This record gives sequence, structure tokens and C-alpha cells, in this order.
Amino acid sequence: MKLLPILLFLTLPAVARAQFTFTTNNGTITITGYTGSNSVVTIPSTIAGLPVTSIGHWAFYDYGITSVQISDGVTNIGDLAFMYCDQLTNIEIPESLLSIGVSAFQGCYSLESLTIPGSVLQIGGNAFFGDAELTNLTLLDGIANIGSNAFENCSSLTVITIPSSVTNLGVASFADCSSLTNITILNGLKTINRDTFAFCTSLTSILIPNSVTTIQGNAFTVCPALTSVTLPASVTNIADWAFNFCDNLNSLYFEGDAPSALGYQIVYADGQNLIAYYLPGTTGWGATLSNAPTALWLPKLQSMETDFGGGPKQFAFNISWATGKTVVVDACTNLLIPDWQPLQTNMLTTGSASFSDPQWTNCPNRFYRVHSP
Repeated sequence: MKLLPILLFLTLPAVARAQFTFTTNNGTITITGYTGSNSVVTIPSTIAGLPVTSIGHWAFYDYGITSVQISDGVTNIGDLAFMYCDQLTNIEIPESLLSIGVSAFQGCYSLESLTIPGSVLQIGGNAFFGDAELTNLTLLDGIANIGSNAFENCSSLTVITIPSSVTNLGVASFADCSSLTNITILNGLKTINRDTFAFCTSLTSILIPNSVTTIQGNAFTVCPALTSVTLPASVTNIADWAFNFCDNLNSLYFEGDAPSALGYQIVYADGQNLIAYYLPGTTGWGATLSNAPTALWLPKLQSMETDFGGGPKQFAFNISWATGKTVVVDACTNLLIPDWQPLQTNMLTTGSASFSDPQWTNCPNRFYRVHSP
């Protein structure tokens, strides 16, 4: 029995022996190092007839490789496995992969595009920390846990969608992504952790789903490009400094009742003009929310000119309000003796709707109002 590892080693192909060091465990192989000179590396699916299932800790640490193709069957990439491979531009990850270790690709400064398959249940802390050229990141549905600081300081990322399968976004997981402008979190996540999107200085849009109940402290600290945020009715807990130093944040739109747990100051910034808006019919609201004054959130109308089918321009306007709300447009011709007649009912499935009135030229005066049904 003690001779078995030696016999296996003697039967390995010469190319595999030359390029990889490895260990065996229960009939599977873990690659522990690379001795080849080729900058384009393919991790084989088998060595000497045994399946390669893991890339071990530190296996390619600080190597000058430029491309890695990981063959199907590999389930685990170990801690620091490709750390500081700063010439690495391309990674092909198989759908067999289950976990990416801590700091596995940290400091891979040249990596530009990455798709992580849904088979990956765990992305370790600092896994892609500081990958400054990573511009295109696709996270496929199935990923469950994104560790702390996993994509921190990926300063070229511009857009990110968090799939509905993600149940945990670790502390500062996307912090200091200074080019990130748009974040979409699909329905599933319950907590936006502390510092998750801190120092995302270009962030202008964040879509928070109605599964989120808690926004922890400093979750969006120092996001000065944010001007408004809509919070779904599910949010009941907002911690201290959740939007700290978001200097231009002037509107928080709440779709439900006032949060039952609230930090002393959810926003701090010099000269802040923040207003917390709430919908008619919701409860728990007072004159202020934390350190922000409150106001009733009503539909907004913006006029526009329309020209349908090359005909004469018709009177029209856009209606914006909370997503999922329904508004009715009424019209009358005399405000002294108003006889309001409903013209159109609009479901704001995306938070806005357009209204046009082809009959407006038939009336010397035409007045409009919008209201809930």
C-alpha cells in the first residue's frame, strides 16, 4: 500500500509531470504547483487516469500566466491559488466548480472579463480584491454566498446584477468600486451588509428588491453621486450611517410603513437637503425620519409633446410614482363646476407611465388630475 503513490507517479505522462506538482487523496488529484513555462495554461480533467478535482492553495501564486482554462470536473479553487497573477487576462471556469477560495484571484490586475457559473456556491473573501481592470462581471443564478471584500476595489466595474440566489453579500463585498454606476439586486437577498457598497463614488442607481429587510451601517457610505433611493415596503431596519456622506442624496422614497428599527442618523453630510417621502395610507410616519424631514410622496407629472403617425401634436404627460402603484387620470372642462370624468387607468409597472389625450383640441379648456383608484 505504501508503494501506490510512487507507482502512480511513474505512470504519469511526461508532459503532466513536467508542468504540474500535485497530491492524491482518495483517488482524486489536487494540483499544488506549476513548473511549466507556457503562459497559457489548461488545467487537465485527469492525470494518470485520476480526476483532477482541486487547485490547491498557493498553486499558481505570482506566476506570469496570461490565460487559464479549468477543465470540467474541478470543484474547488483553493485560497490564494492565482493571487498576484498580474498578467492574467482570461479565466474559463467550468460549471463543475463549487467554491472559489479566499484571495484566489486577488491582485489579478489585468483580468478584464469574468463569468462565474451558478454552480459556484461560495466566493471567498477577497477573491477578486483589487482586480482593477475587471470591467465585465457576470454572476449567474445559483451563487449563494459572496464573501467579504470579494470584489472590493474593482475600480473598472460599471454595472453589476446580484442574482436572486445570493443570500449573503459579505462586508464591503463591492466597496470602493469607483466606476460602478448601476446596481441591480434581484429578489432574494435579505440584508445589505455594512460597507457593502461603500465608496462607490460614481453610483447613481441602486435597485433594492422587496426581499431586503435590513440595511446595515455604512452600506452606502460616501456615494456622492446618489441623488435618490427607493426603499421597498419590506425594509424595516436601517442602521446608523447607512447613507453616510452621500452628499447629494436629496430623496429617500419609502414604499411601505416607517421602518420599525432606525439608526440615530441614517445620513450625515454637511448641508444635506434630504427628504424622506412616504406614500398615502402608510403608517408610522412623523415630522422627521431619523435626522431627515418627511413629506407625502405624491405622483409627479411632466408634460411632453407627442406626434403620433405624423398627425398633429397631442397633449400628453408622463406620470411617475412608486412602482406597482395605480393611478387614474380624470379630466373636466370647468373648475368652477367640476365634473371629473375618468379617462385612463395606469399601472406603473416600472414606476412611470405615459398619458395622451387625443380629444384635447375639442375643448376650449381641459383640466386634468391624477389620483389612486
